[in-house]
Amino acid sequence: MLESDPLITFHEAIHRYQYGDQWMINSVTRVIDDLTPEARERIAATKAGPDGWEIRGNTVHAALEHHLLKLAGRDVAPFEFDERWSLWIDPMIDHWIWDGCTVEAVELRLCDPTKSLGGSLDFIIRDENGRRILADAKSVSSAKGVETRKPADKQLGGYLQMLIDSHRYGVEQCGTLVVGPGVTRMKPSNPDDCLAAWLSAWQKFNDQQPDF
Repeated sequence: MLESDPLITFHEAIHRYQYGDQWMINSVTRVIDDLTPEARERIAATKAGPDGWEIRGNTVHAALEHHLLKLAGRDVAPFEFDERWSLWIDPMIDHWIWDGCTVEAVELRLCDPTKSLGGSLDFIIRDENGRRILADAKSVSSAKGVETRKPADKQLGGYLQMLIDSHRYGVEQCGTLVVGPGVTRMKPSNPDDCLAAWLSAWQKFNDQQPDF
């Protein structure tokens, strides 16, 4: 499997990346953030609590990481979670995308010191047909949300660009694994479209930064 550069440290509590002694100013998720203040308020209002999206997302992502590490043959301890999230986790684990796949990366940390940029991709697999797929998982609160959730093209493009630059590694497909109650759907994207979406987002973000 691809492994994170040992020079990269991710400080989860403050969501900051460090490359050696250099702190990264930006993250992929910060660069692509184009939410309105109203949208941020709505998201903040549903974040916390036993039914909030934060605990749901963290639990789903932890279950996915555990599942992928097991598929990769890693020795992992049993994963315990509140039974209430089984409706999300079970269909995700049973999804056809894992049939015959080879896991190539899980929670891979990436940095581009020239852009002071960091990010962590969810996973890369090689499917049963030999295609390398870079994907990001998104959990949603309803089955309807699975259908309406847009692919994470800009985010995937940011990870892909750093993969190409730091690991000389490309993929044949990108995908957004959308996990909802009772249903999981993989939404495929063209890697070139993801790269173009990222480059556009980076240019827009860069143009908005103050000159010093």
